[in-house]
Amino acid sequence: NGEGFAFTLAVLKHNQAVAAGTKTGEPINIVSMSLGLPNSNTQVGGSARDLLSRKVKELADAGVIVVVAAGNEGNETARRPGLEATAVTVGASDYFGRKAGFSSNRSVVDPATRTLYDVPTVWAPGHDIWAAKYDPKGYADKDTKDLNQHLSGTSMATPHVAGIVALLLDAAQREGIALTPAQVQDLLRSSSDPLAGENPYARTGGGNINPQKAVALMRARYGKKTLAQAPR
Repeated sequence: NGEGFAFTLAVLKHNQAVAAGTKTGEPINIVSMSLGLPNSNTQVGGSARDLLSRKVKELADAGVIVVVAAGNEGNETARRPGLEATAVTVGASDYFGRKAGFSSNRSVVDPATRTLYDVPTVWAPGHDIWAAKYDPKGYADKDTKDLNQHLSGTSMATPHVAGIVALLLDAAQREGIALTPAQVQDLLRSSSDPLAGENPYARTGGGNINPQKAVALMRARYGKKTLAQAPR
């Protein structure tokens, strides 16, 4: 949608300005996008990138880890940009670590390489999540009990994963390691736990997110500084 496109463009411009020294501050390393283009599910083989997905890829190519919601339309679906191969796409699981029935998941053909891959990349809690309640009229006259609500969806799961990506990048930085979006995507998927109640041979992409295992795998793969070498 238009807001998503404008947001990705603003991130790119910000990072370019910081790199050029024309803007103070730090570059943006992670983007969380809980959105999806309506009626944007496609058949396998017809997955040419739309404008928003191209901007998501542009962010990833620039080193930004983009975390996106897969969608809430069930099996064999995924809303764009949840089809994007370079993004960390997120499905929703329930209290028992099972795939939520509403969560999108499917196989996709990468339009560039023509290889087949699965979305979502990983799954995270997205069923009946206690979340902030938006009210366009404001919050001044609200009681505390009216400021939150229970919500379900891949949009509830996506921020969990964005937060874990932040923890992973921080742990890597402390080790002197700079992770690429592709490495982050692979670390999250490879360290995830199998979805409960699923056929182990079924197509589900990655499993439930596991932050401790992700950090441990990062250190095992890319090396860990000794305490004496670590910055003080």
